[in-house]
Amino acid sequence: MSDSERNSEERTEIGPWERTVGEMREIARQYREDGWEVVAVRAGDTAPESPEVGESDRFGFVHTVPNAVASDVRSVLDGDVDGSTVHRRSLGSTLFFVTEITDATTRRALLLAGAVDTGVAEELEMAARERGELYTHVQLLDWTHLGTVRHDDPSAFFRESS
Repeated sequence: MSDSERNSEERTEIGPWERTVGEMREIARQYREDGWEVVAVRAGDTAPESPEVGESDRFGFVHTVPNAVASDVRSVLDGDVDGSTVHRRSLGSTLFFVTEITDATTRRALLLAGAVDTGVAEELEMAARERGELYTHVQLLDWTHLGTVRHDDPSAFFRESS
């Protein structure tokens, strides 16, 4: 293989973040084909927040999204959210995931792509497993809260316990 062929091949490799975003786009395409309205967002930042952090009991994954999608995100989160699914993959200590949040009545879906360092998320994982619930929070960079969704099965977000 020549150097130019090798370099071309290296440039076409898809990393875990690109695969996660690609998976989100494919899920969005499937929903749209079924007549759903879809908001698909790559979070600018996703942070695990354990209950001990801050002045409130808020805990879960906090996705920071662009201002440009605020009204679309709110339109889904202000509805009757009745389902959520998590698609995840881990590479080393990084968890890459897409959270699907759905409102079947209005046929709207919010898809959030995020990534977190699992080492930083250990306290959150322990609290979520202990409480049997986990939350997804969506906010803007200026901390404007757009909505929160409760998940009854936190294990969907984490590796299996040993």
